[in-house]
Amino acid sequence: MVLPKTLIAKNGTNMKTNKIAIAAVSLLLASASVLTAAGISQAATIQSHPSQAFAERIETLLELPGLSEREVSVLSEAAKTGEISIEAYEATHAEYARCVSDLGFKPEFRKADKGFYVELPYRDVVDPEGLDKAVISCSQDSDAIYSLFTTQQMNPTMEVDARIVAIQCLSEIGSVPEGYSPDQFWSDYKAMEFPFPQYEARNNDCMYGAGFAAFDLG
Repeated sequence: MVLPKTLIAKNGTNMKTNKIAIAAVSLLLASASVLTAAGISQAATIQSHPSQAFAERIETLLELPGLSEREVSVLSEAAKTGEISIEAYEATHAEYARCVSDLGFKPEFRKADKGFYVELPYRDVVDPEGLDKAVISCSQDSDAIYSLFTTQQMNPTMEVDARIVAIQCLSEIGSVPEGYSPDQFWSDYKAMEFPFPQYEARNNDCMYGAGFAAFDLG
């Protein structure tokens, strides 16, 4: 099953062709279009353990048509245990990387502190259409797993404002000042000018994991 947010994050045309590629991957966080009231600060801390809302998200995904056997198996186990296991995620990731490589492309990844993989932009691609097809094909049985595991690691309480998810992660590593607000983050994101180096790996991972992928292709 191919979820739209993965197509943007992994395979957006801008990511491969623009000088600076930016993709807001809102579906990663369920419904990021539902924003909390203005003025919420980073004091709204995201808890580190999966919530009832996260469990409900697993059940919702399981009801979607078109899931692969792998996705059904991994999500069904997650419904029992409350989370996707690291072993299941790593196996899924290894299979995806192998699949893309077998089709003649060279995927590169960076592992974030929170355990999910950031797929880096493909470079020197001579067959963009072929890459598109390869990524779509290889994602058929992994997208729901990728999406849910990243949400599990970044946003287990299913905070609906993706900006807060990004700020919380950035705050944990000391990259944003106290009181840095969702509105400030959004303004900085639109301008691509932050009070931290956004392309530094740990900062970049926080943004990617919250659904704000930004890569410097220079």
